[in-house]
Amino acid sequence: DAAQSLQHRLQALLRDDEKAKLEALDELDFELADLDNARDFHDALGGWPALAGLLSADAPEVRRRAAQCVGTAAKHGFQAWVLEHEVLPRLVNMLDEATWPTRKAAVYALGCALRSSAPVQRAFGRRGMAALSKLASTALDEAGNQQAWAVADKVAALIGDLVQGGRAV
Repeated sequence: DAAQSLQHRLQALLRDDEKAKLEALDELDFELADLDNARDFHDALGGWPALAGLLSADAPEVRRRAAQCVGTAAKHGFQAWVLEHEVLPRLVNMLDEATWPTRKAAVYALGCALRSSAPVQRAFGRRGMAALSKLASTALDEAGNQQAWAVADKVAALIGDLVQGGRAV
């Protein structure tokens, strides 16, 4: 039963067990691609605050996978959820992460949330665009670092999409 499965994921996210959180986040990412599951996780189970909190977890891999889940939900039509529980500022803060995979996940989540959502774009504003620009500059300074260049490519595509849509702030 999907609701019970989501409940188990939520319980794992709330445990003080990093391995259980990572496994639950991987499974949750898959489940949030289903619109009914995503709505149940957010509305019926109230799981969004727990997921949002993991964007500030101590472990970079937990933050990375949490951002991936946020991106999956946003990609499937739930961009407005990024405006809840400090998700958007936490994602912007993640652009300053020490590891490239975590930065890349934040860019993915932001891209999914920003595309086709004027309210999220307004909230993202100049601070968000400045953080994206800074990240692109940092990435381009790391010549030869494939992970950095992959992030720079994603940032350039996101900024291009925002400009093309007339939504650059």
